[in-house]
Amino acid sequence: MKIKSKALFGFVTLALSTASYAKLPSSGPSALISPEEQKEIVERIRPRLVELSAKSDSKTLVERAKLAYFIGQYTAKDDDKLTSFRQGLDSLEPAAAEGKDPDAVLIWAANAGGVASIERNLDALRLMDKIEKRLVALSEKYPSYESGAAYRALAAIYFNAPSFISIGSDKKAAVYATKAYALDPNNPANMLMMARVEGDQGNKTRAVELYREVLKRAKPDSYPLDYAAWHNEALNGLDDAGAVNS
Repeated sequence: MKIKSKALFGFVTLALSTASYAKLPSSGPSALISPEEQKEIVERIRPRLVELSAKSDSKTLVERAKLAYFIGQYTAKDDDKLTSFRQGLDSLEPAAAEGKDPDAVLIWAANAGGVASIERNLDALRLMDKIEKRLVALSEKYPSYESGAAYRALAAIYFNAPSFISIGSDKKAAVYATKAYALDPNNPANMLMMARVEGDQGNKTRAVELYREVLKRAKPDSYPLDYAAWHNEALNGLDDAGAVNS
């Protein structure tokens, strides 16, 4: 079976500010964004996190947890990733449990998924069960929110989870990825999730088309935080398909 993406969640589409967190790769638009460049993204995020540290209203807590998620995503060491993901998870647990704020549930789930993907133990299994239940509830209450983010998130956990826990399901991943894509086929996150599924099902030509479209649409000025992760995953997807230079 094809090795699936290590990223448990790639569904967090954000427009926090116009800050230039990410930049085009220094080696050109067809190059991967290097670990050094990802470290620079983290360093550009940190001042904003410090700026928000004195506030504790619900909106600020969500933004802080979003930033913690991306610091975890772009940090190199697992211990540092885990620290950031746990900060985001813990800060939003009350709001996510309440389920009234879709942003809180989504960002809690992103951080919780980050924790689970690193720990990969019995606690991670329990956490994944909680993530699934909260996302299913969110998808029923707010199906079209953020271009089908709950559907996209469910597709991500079902797609990636088989490597270490039983919650995974290729069939469910395809169902939810298709639902998100149908809601907004122009959203790069939906394209990326659909490309993963198409590639896994052996539909190489369609997967390549989608990965290339992600590279066209996902730009650092439009998606300042998601850009680097999406760019690299799209390039890696093309590489897996042997289509980087074709």
